[in-house]
Amino acid sequence: MIAETDVAPQAFVAGRSLGLQFHPEYARDHGRMGTRLPARARSEGVDPEGLLVETRRRAQGLEAVDVGFVDHFRDEIARRKR
Repeated sequence: MIAETDVAPQAFVAGRSLGLQFHPEYARDHGRMGTRLPARARSEGVDPEGLLVETRRRAQGLEAVDVGFVDHFRDEIARRKR
């Protein structure tokens, strides 16, 4: 397990495979999921406009983390010899 919340595992490694329960590319999409489906977002208690503002605010920092995360996986796990 490499990432988890109180609810469930969020990222794990099995052999040379990476399993994710989230979308690391989400920041690049700038929260469009919430704005494409605003009624659904609202029904889940999410303010789609607020989500977009907050995602844009955090996007640059999240992209740096995403790139580092993927690079680390590639270099340290996926390229391991079997």
